[in-house]
Amino acid sequence: MKKSTDCASTFGACHIELVTFDDWLYAETDTDSFSPEAWRRSREGAFSKVISLVEHAQREGSVDTLIVADDNMHYRSMRYELFQLARDRGLAFMQLYVSCSLHIAKERNAQRTGSAHVPTASLERMHTVLEPPAPDRYTWEANSLVFDSSSLEVDDANIRYLCDKLWALWGPPPAPLPTEEELQRQREEGQQANAASYIHGLDLRTRQALSAAVSDAGACKARVAKELNEKRRLLLKEARELLVESAHGEPHQLQQCDARSPDSVGALGRVILEKLQILEAGFVAAAAACASGRGV
Repeated sequence: MKKSTDCASTFGACHIELVTFDDWLYAETDTDSFSPEAWRRSREGAFSKVISLVEHAQREGSVDTLIVADDNMHYRSMRYELFQLARDRGLAFMQLYVSCSLHIAKERNAQRTGSAHVPTASLERMHTVLEPPAPDRYTWEANSLVFDSSSLEVDDANIRYLCDKLWALWGPPPAPLPTEEELQRQREEGQQANAASYIHGLDLRTRQALSAAVSDAGACKARVAKELNEKRRLLLKEARELLVESAHGEPHQLQQCDARSPDSVGALGRVILEKLQILEAGFVAAAAACASGRGV
């Protein structure tokens, strides 16, 4: 981005550092031919420069430093690497995507000379592989600004517009990754919620089976209700114990399962679920026997 007095009025209080990745590539390349090794070295050098600027700003205690990493960043993974750096260092992150149609890009490229001229095949390949920001799919790209340079001139007025929009995007840093202790707590809370959800479903299903059996018990309603309620109490107690046991093994997803759906749990989860299925099936069979007059 070229310097502008309008831009300076927006970011005037900031110290701005610009790292142009192409400069590092030109420094690594002695000929006009492309070298993958030189390209990799240039990117490593440019990224290391960004890191050193971050470290310097943090050592100096500067909170108003804007570091601009200027590059195509055509793969999302390239941008994510910078996002990770910002997140891990507690820095704000935003990205500006300057889009351009392939037709306009070729017209502009035709006016360039020397090393500034890009081979047409390279332009076409870049147009094919470039991955624009997609904040709807990747939440870390939420702070993205798109500027279509195909139809707009890069003049002071538009630069001022960009700077104002970027300034508005300059917010708090991304949330840090959870610690291992936080992850463990989340796993435990999830397992507890899963177990509670499964027990709730089991409670409802056995209650329905008991109600149906008592309804068909005729003169034996009181006895059947008492005996099935005791079996049901023991079933729910054993089910809770099994789920506590499973909580010490691999995490599982019992909240999405019923007695007929073992496919969404892990190996230990399947073993526990099979035991629960046997317990529930035994209760249902006892209730059915009672309903048919064979007793419990």
